[in-house]
Amino acid sequence: MKNILFLLIVIFIVSFTANSQTTGKIIGTVKNAKTNEVISGASVKILGTGIGTVADADGNFVLNTVKSGSYNVEVSFLSFTIKVMNNVVVGAGKTTTINIVLEPSASNIGEVTVKSRKRTSGTEAAVLYELRKTNGIANGISSQSIQKTGDLDAAQVVRRIPGITIVDNRFINIRGLAERYNAVQLNNVVAPSLETDIRSFSFDLIPSSQLDRVLVYKSPSADLPGDFAGGVVKVFVKTVPTENSLIVDYGIGARENATFSTFKRPSSGEYYYTGFNHGDNDLPINFPKNLRSVTTSLRNAAGHALTNSWIPETTSGFLDQRLNIFGSKRININNKLLTNITAVSYSNSKVASDVQRGDFNTFSTTQSPIYKYNDAQFNYNVRLGLIHNWTLKLNDRHSFEFKNLFNQLSTSQVTNRTGRNFESAYSPDSYSFNNLYRGVYSGQFNGDHVLNYGNTKIDWVLGYGASYRDQPDYKRYRSDIEDGTGARVLYVPTGAAAAEFLGRFFSRLDENVVTGAFNINQKIKSNSTKFTPSIKVGG
Repeated sequence: MKNILFLLIVIFIVSFTANSQTTGKIIGTVKNAKTNEVISGASVKILGTGIGTVADADGNFVLNTVKSGSYNVEVSFLSFTIKVMNNVVVGAGKTTTINIVLEPSASNIGEVTVKSRKRTSGTEAAVLYELRKTNGIANGISSQSIQKTGDLDAAQVVRRIPGITIVDNRFINIRGLAERYNAVQLNNVVAPSLETDIRSFSFDLIPSSQLDRVLVYKSPSADLPGDFAGGVVKVFVKTVPTENSLIVDYGIGARENATFSTFKRPSSGEYYYTGFNHGDNDLPINFPKNLRSVTTSLRNAAGHALTNSWIPETTSGFLDQRLNIFGSKRININNKLLTNITAVSYSNSKVASDVQRGDFNTFSTTQSPIYKYNDAQFNYNVRLGLIHNWTLKLNDRHSFEFKNLFNQLSTSQVTNRTGRNFESAYSPDSYSFNNLYRGVYSGQFNGDHVLNYGNTKIDWVLGYGASYRDQPDYKRYRSDIEDGTGARVLYVPTGAAAAEFLGRFFSRLDENVVTGAFNINQKIKSNSTKFTPSIKVGG
């Protein structure tokens, strides 16, 4: 995973830098020759290429990623005479400025046909159009709406969709059915599970800034997976950019009881801030597979081989930090469009919580307490995410996409339990230590093709997904404060580990998913002008 992340970042930086060194851009303003007012919406294009744009509300235009050379630039607008600027020279890495003045035309015009490529994703209108095409019950939310909410991750986004409940701030519950009965897809490819004992995707892994749209299907249809009872959630990340951009966003924040306060954390290595497990708490390589099958001496040796860290590290909580880097690039190659979107996100935060836990004898008229515990809980969260997507559009009929998504979230937690157990008459002063690393990678290569004058449409996808959930050395122990003397007593059971006394637990999940799918939609010739039947098959 670390190698994939590093390789994709290097590819993006090299491609972004190399292309910027061989191309330039043309900027300018379009005005009315008689009134000297700007003309918004004027069409500007470089003759002989597929490069073009439209002037904005202030009459300004920008033509990006133009290879160095000499070009003829044509500017046109309804009721104005077309003007061509000849021999406009563009230099590598330079900006050429041309200002255009159009003369009004008094000639009569006939029928006007406007052609444009609609934005097919990210907007509210695009999501509504996609939902209208669905034959069943479905809801969705677009990135345009997500930006208005201020939600931080996909879990917070999905909970805004009707009929969706989020459990434990990460798992979905559709219409009352638990997460195991719901299917999740990333860019139309099955998402791998992030839990060891159940099929469930953790939505808190994906930052909201990476989302293009989220669709929830609540009724079955032929083009949806058949292994669900509650619904299917389709998560789509951003793909084709509308312009070249490079955005760097950095933010800091403070939290009550954590920032600049005493903060406790388990021993998880000096490089924990990267979010990766560097093996500080892993099982030793030669650890026995079955402790019951070895001799007492080997069992004792195995116990001594484990890390012996039972005291939390005490530090001062620093400010929460968040960094987002977003880059997009449009490259014209012989009238073919190649685009790239790369987004890197990183954040770390420290949260200190005071949790009160209690249980009572409800059959008692006074509801006498069984126990009352106070848990001082310290959580250190590190999130790392990456999107690296390429799109090649040969023409309006053929396009290919290569999509990559990697996200991981690691949490280290220390809990110090105090309080009183009234039934057993002891006052605990106990600790638990937990390091949890979760990550997911999803990659797809897909294509869309329109044949036979638009009557045949074919789409296909090849996908690979991998996830891991690593919980090395989750441990806890119980010590009591004796009544009267105040002495501390440490409990160590001699048999199997007991949940309320002491235990050490190691867990590792690795899941791989390979997907291949295709769909063919064939329109059938019909004499009717109102109804065109079609047949859709796929596998």
